[in-house]
Amino acid sequence: MLQGTPLTLLHTSPLICSFHPNHSLNSLRFFPVYSTWQLLARGKKTSPENSLQECGKRVKEKQSRDIDYEPRIRRKRVTGRVSQERLQAEIERFAQIGRTAEGGVTRLAFSPEERQAQQLMGELLAEAGLSVRTDAIGNLFARREGREADLPVLMLGSHLDTVPNGGRFDGALGVIAGLEIMRVLQEQGISTRHPLEVVSFTGEESARFGTGTIGSRAMLGTLNLERFLASRDLHGISAAEAMRQVGLSPEKVTDAQRDPRQIAAFLELHIEQGRILETEQKAVGIVTDIANSTRLAVQVIGRADHSGTTPMPLRKDALVAAAEMVLAVEERVKALGEAPSVGTVGILHVEPCVMNVVPGKASLGIDIRDIDFERKARVVKGVKDRITAIAKQRGVEATIEVLGDGRPVALSPVIIETMRQAAADLGIDARIMVSGAGHDAMNLATVVPAGMIFVPSKEGRSHSHLEWTDFAAIPPGVELLLETLLRLDRSL
Repeated sequence: MLQGTPLTLLHTSPLICSFHPNHSLNSLRFFPVYSTWQLLARGKKTSPENSLQECGKRVKEKQSRDIDYEPRIRRKRVTGRVSQERLQAEIERFAQIGRTAEGGVTRLAFSPEERQAQQLMGELLAEAGLSVRTDAIGNLFARREGREADLPVLMLGSHLDTVPNGGRFDGALGVIAGLEIMRVLQEQGISTRHPLEVVSFTGEESARFGTGTIGSRAMLGTLNLERFLASRDLHGISAAEAMRQVGLSPEKVTDAQRDPRQIAAFLELHIEQGRILETEQKAVGIVTDIANSTRLAVQVIGRADHSGTTPMPLRKDALVAAAEMVLAVEERVKALGEAPSVGTVGILHVEPCVMNVVPGKASLGIDIRDIDFERKARVVKGVKDRITAIAKQRGVEATIEVLGDGRPVALSPVIIETMRQAAADLGIDARIMVSGAGHDAMNLATVVPAGMIFVPSKEGRSHSHLEWTDFAAIPPGVELLLETLLRLDRSL
């Protein structure tokens, strides 16, 4: 047979072979199948008439030896292993727990609604054949044993708590994806070398107590317990009290700590919470870095006076000073130009909050984020300097407390490359990107290999009852999560 001669492909299910006429037989590449051209490449004399017999013989030999022939060239494909219908049904089921009048979800940390969601997820994971437990901080773990019990676990998951009147996808999608993957593995009879664990971390959102990623930090022993347990929500309930109200013991929180050596890797699927994937029409995002925040609590003390009898030049208006500070945050961040720094004043409380009284006190909550720690530090310093200058100019007092100063985190290069290759092999259009939002994965990434996958958010909306991700956009992310998990199970 001459190079470049048109070829007739032989096909006998389940066998198929393809050959490019510009390739020589010596460089022939083929899939885990057998054909006349494969036999020719091995120097065998054959013909179309006896090739089917040879193929059948080779298949029987393969089956008897149970050899896994890995293809040298991977065709793009989408496997369809996960069920969009099941994913949608579970998302809608959990959206009923804490549902608001606007159609959003409120499941605050250590609330009865969060506990109800954790309990339901535990029941569903148990039905999927996993052993389920809850640790001392309220994290839910579900374990599927592997063939090699001594290996550390491959962990995947996210969180089920929400911000007030938040969306149904943020966090919950990652846990539900873990449930779906366990169901697929069970249905297809797939075993893994490593034990697998699905985790639903408690208190990822900082909405209630001002502290985020509570569960993952408690598991890693990095949670400031004294500050956390003493912190109070808007109703004056302390975190310690809230834990007791849902049957958890704050005195035993340290029991949740876990040796990181028990974890081989951590994977998290999440909605993007931004507009990049939708704008660029990408199916998934593969995250390389997670930004972290510096959070400041600012107290501005002025003087409360009668609004009708206090002349403007004599006022020490705490709110006017605070308003100028809010603008200063925006100005300092915008001064960086195109750098991916962001600054938000998400809290502003005024006292006495009466129309005919000059405000005597104002409290601000400031969140500054970046993927570059040094650049973030420069922004924070600039904001602090402006707050101090504004207070002096306005004749008020200002105190600044640093609630948290996290370092941005780089995710595992090995997992990023595994995801990139898996996406290409599955035919999933992926974008390499960073995360501006914080996630539990950023805590895990400081001690174990960690990776994140994003699926698109409609119009970038999140932390809102208008948060949405098309259900058809979810399976590619779950498929990539499953494929990454299986590849890491083979390679780690």
